[in-house]
Amino acid sequence: MNEKHLARMGLLSFRCNQKIRDILQRAVGSSRSRIMSYSVITPYWMSNDPGDLKLANAGDGFILKAVMKVLEPYKCEHIFSSRVPLSHEDINKINSARMLVLAGANQLNDNFSVIPGFNCTDLEKIKVPIVPMGIGINGEDGKNDGMSDETGSIMAFIHRRSKWSSWRCPLTMDYLHKNLPEMSDHFLLTGCPVMFFGEPGKHVPLSEHQPRTVVVTTTTRDKFWRRETQTIDFVHKAFPDARKILSLHQAPRKIKIRKRIKGLLKGDLEHLHTPVALSGYAKRRGFEIFDSGDAEDFLNLYRDADLHIGSRLHAHLFCLSLRKSSFVTYVDERMAGFSQLLQFPICDPGQLGDYMDFDFHICWQNIEAVKPTMDYFVAYLKNELLAKHDLRESNDSAQVR
Repeated sequence: MNEKHLARMGLLSFRCNQKIRDILQRAVGSSRSRIMSYSVITPYWMSNDPGDLKLANAGDGFILKAVMKVLEPYKCEHIFSSRVPLSHEDINKINSARMLVLAGANQLNDNFSVIPGFNCTDLEKIKVPIVPMGIGINGEDGKNDGMSDETGSIMAFIHRRSKWSSWRCPLTMDYLHKNLPEMSDHFLLTGCPVMFFGEPGKHVPLSEHQPRTVVVTTTTRDKFWRRETQTIDFVHKAFPDARKILSLHQAPRKIKIRKRIKGLLKGDLEHLHTPVALSGYAKRRGFEIFDSGDAEDFLNLYRDADLHIGSRLHAHLFCLSLRKSSFVTYVDERMAGFSQLLQFPICDPGQLGDYMDFDFHICWQNIEAVKPTMDYFVAYLKNELLAKHDLRESNDSAQVR
């Protein structure tokens, strides 16, 4: 594994956690500790291809860290990107561990394939259970209209080795039940691991205190300018004495000047509305700009904040896990699924003041209500797959489409 890449993504501490390694080695010996480990496929682990335009998303890092925490004391031995094909060497590494975890995010679309271009023949090379954990529907228009036959076959393949799979919201469950009714008994609604990642504190309603630090998150894809500037303007006016921070989960990518000029000549003002320009907009309204290549830095930012408002779903979920006030604005249907699960409002950025008195106790109750299902799923992974998996298919009832 590329140690420099791990360090840049803020995961080196997990890869080299000597305490966990020592515990496992003392308990079962060095050779057994490797056998009792697992691998992860995550969208947070990026391609090394300089031509890859996709930027690392801190929220995917939150998911990866939450998965690793919940599976302790078992160790993540290898990390692979969901955006890069697996090599023969990669597959050998996966097969050297006990289990392959697909770590969350909105990966489930009509053509979901675990790894780009993979089919069931390719997956046959992987001899250990492949386990989805906290995955959700893609949520963008046209991405969840009807599951392909190949994806249905892949899902059946996955469930021949793992009785259970973990899915993050009711909309995802609806999609699965509609497209794979014969497999419905194997899908668990667990929420996302990030919902349980924080150390819950005492919630103080906004009506009882003025926040000292307010963090705003933005999502700078498609037509984002109006939504995000409305949020920035609201925080600027509503909390004049607070420290205000704009948190960039994905570093802003500069658009080439030639492309911007070409757009402007065509009368397309959207080319003025860039992620970099949005940061400048926030700076002029008294915001600090926060950016980091380490997901842990973002987690610490939210731990220290009093209030979060914005369009980054996993910042919202982590703040809720901390029992902090957090308000999310709509980007796509991935927000709607969690809103159904936890019953928080999806805010109109033009009317944010109308939501500030929301009682979050219903969210805490719903987090606690779904936690036993996540605990049950994790216990299954530890007790049935990690502790005593013998490579035999454990669930023959899932039929290939």
